[in-house]
Parts: sequence; structure tokens; C-alpha cells
Amino acid sequence: MKKYVFITLVCMLLLVGIAAAAEVEATQVGSAVGQASPSGELGAMETLAPNVESGPAIAALATPVLVSPVDYITLYHYPRVTTLSWQPVTQATGYTIIRYYRSGSTWVRLSDVTVQGNLNTVYTWTFIGDQEGAWGVTAFNATSSSAFSGYRYFYYSTKPHIATPVPLQPYNGTLFIGYPRTTTLQWNPVPGAAGYYLERAYCYGGTCTAYTAVTLNGTSYTFSFVGDQWGRWRVTAIPADHSKFYDSTASTWRYFHWNSATAISTPVLTSPASGIYLYNYPRTTTLAWNPVPGATSYQVQVGYYDTTWHTYISTTTTNPYYTFNFVGAQQGEWRVTALGATTPFVNSAWTAWRTFRYMH
Repeated sequence: MKKYVFITLVCMLLLVGIAAAAEVEATQVGSAVGQASPSGELGAMETLAPNVESGPAIAALATPVLVSPVDYITLYHYPRVTTLSWQPVTQATGYTIIRYYRSGSTWVRLSDVTVQGNLNTVYTWTFIGDQEGAWGVTAFNATSSSAFSGYRYFYYSTKPHIATPVPLQPYNGTLFIGYPRTTTLQWNPVPGAAGYYLERAYCYGGTCTAYTAVTLNGTSYTFSFVGDQWGRWRVTAIPADHSKFYDSTASTWRYFHWNSATAISTPVLTSPASGIYLYNYPRTTTLAWNPVPGATSYQVQVGYYDTTWHTYISTTTTNPYYTFNFVGAQQGEWRVTALGATTPFVNSAWTAWRTFRYMH
């Protein structure tokens, strides 16, 4: 009886051990299935637009700092040989370069490139076409990898640009006086251009406000300017065949200024007569001219000659005459301008120079 009980206990213990072993094995198999390669995630990652890389970053290495080309640059050279560069990362033994090109609205990933060596931080390749590209870098060594650098973008435009128009009138800095403020802008024609894109603005207090841009076929444009203030303009040529040429670059801004007041008259000089010899001493000299209607004052300039001309006096007076003592027994000259109420834009023109000579 005791022998039978002992055998039964042994058998039960064996059965419990077998069941436990089976349960452990099942658990291990289940864990292995759960850690299988996440091929679905990798597949999804391939279709992501740049700057949305998946997977955890291991921060044992510093993130690469991209150097060249700068972000959002437009490149015009052909062939489209493109050199990417970044700063070396301490303890990195190599780098993975991730590249994309844009086809329509879709980003297409090119094959990743791996370069070996800590200081091997330049990669040159030929880009696919006249379109947008993106690139970024990850550093790695035998035990870890860095976070992804993020993307830089560039764009290739290898078709030539049509020539830039050359502005003719008005010259830069032109002052227009009068009313109405009719303004004509003119530029040279560009061979191969089908039209022109004209930009205009009016400026006040350092801020320029744009008019609505105008597209036209001719090489001039006339309009009424908005007020007594500064304006500016520039023009871009539009090619007849966009399959062969891009639009030109815009011409340099040209500036002009309007003042609708009428310039006051130029003073008429009366004495002394030009070229006169003077013998008086002391050399007290009175310059005189006719009064100018609308003038609030007059600016007088006097010079003397001593192997070259020098400015002796530059002053203003409210009188139509000015008295002073001349510098010496030598030749002198003088002229006058009338100053209006809104100086400097409605001043008269300067008179011609008159000369005199003191004999002692």
C-alpha cells in the first residue's frame, strides 16, 4: 500500500513539472513573436515627408550640425553637382545621409548613403532635376547613433533667366515739381520678352506701400502718382517661352520724389557787375539782387581764389542784399538762391557765379 502511494506521488510531481515547462515555453514563444521586426513601421516611414523620421533617437552621440548648402537656397549651376557638408561629431565613426527629391506634391526618398570615418563630413552627388530636394544626417559608431539632424531644403533652377530690363526714366532720385503728378516710367526692351511685370510703391516715414503690380506688353507706363512724397519702381521681364527661360531678375529699385508746388523764380543779380575791379579799402562789399516774390529768405555764397577756389561765406539773409568785408587783394565770386516756404523742394535755382577783383 505504501509503495503504491509513493509511486502515485512521483507521477503527479512529474505531470506538474511537465505542465510548468510547457507554460514557460509558450510564454517565450509569445514574447519572440511580439518582438518581431516592425516591418510595417519601416514601410510607413519610407512614405513620410521629410522632418518626420520615426523610431527612438539614441542620444549617446551629439546631433550633426549641417553646414552647406544653406537652407532653402536656389541653385542655378549645371550639371547639378551638389556637395553636402556637416560638422564632425565627437566619437562618431560614420554618418548616414538621408536624401529626398520632390515630384509634384510627393516627397520621394532616395537610397540612404553611409560614409565611414569621423572626419568624412562631405558628400558630393548629382541631383535629379530642376525641382526641390531635402537632406539630413545621422551620426553613428559601433554602439549607438545620434538624433537626426533635421532637414535642409534646396531648389535647382538650371534654365537661364531672360535678361533684366534696364530702367531709363526717371533717373534715380529725380525730383518732379508741378501738378498734376503725371509720372512716366520707361525701360529698355529685352530680347525674347513677351511682357513686363512692373512694381511701384509710394513711401512715407521709411515705409513703402505697394501699388497693385501691372503686367504689360510695352516698355513704358504712365500714371498719376499719389502725393507729394517719395516713390519707387522696378520691372521684371517675362519670357515668351517659359520652357526655355525663367523670368528675369527684377531691376534695381529706382526712387523719385514729387512736390506739386511751383518753384519760385531765380534771383536777378544787380551789383556789383561781373568782372569788376574794386579799389576801395577797407574791402567792404555789398552784393545786391532783385527781390523774388514768394521767397522767405536768400542763401548767399562767396568764394575767393588763392591758387584754387575756396568757400569764404555761406549764409542766409531775409534782405535782397548782403554786406561783408572781403578777405584780401584777390579775385572773388558770389551767387544767390531764393528759399521758398517748404525748403528745400521749392527753392529757386542758383544764379550764375559773378566775379570781382580787389586790387589792394
